[in-house]
Amino acid sequence: MAKTSKTASKGKPAKIQATTPKRTRRPGPRREKKGTPSAVLLGKFLEDHEMSMSEFGEAVGCTKSHVCGMVNGDTTPGLNLALAIEEFTRKHGGETGMVPVGRWKTTRAVA
Repeated sequence: MAKTSKTASKGKPAKIQATTPKRTRRPGPRREKKGTPSAVLLGKFLEDHEMSMSEFGEAVGCTKSHVCGMVNGDTTPGLNLALAIEEFTRKHGGETGMVPVGRWKTTRAVA
């Protein structure tokens, strides 16, 4: 049901105007983000090698924000980027630091 309010101007009778109630958004349940296994490995690699996301992004050919999204599990790399990540982590971390291509759930095709 709409609320009504009266407004009056100088010397004019008051008008009744209908106002609609403001809609409020109820917060939904908070979901805890669960990173993919490769996102966890990538975050661990960056932490163990004390490498910033900017440095890693430049090394593999992507932006800092994309690296951040991959570490948080928000985005996944395309196949070419996943290959670059695997090669870089294998080269600089040995088998323990490797982030294999097969662990990323990617659906992009190679152009």
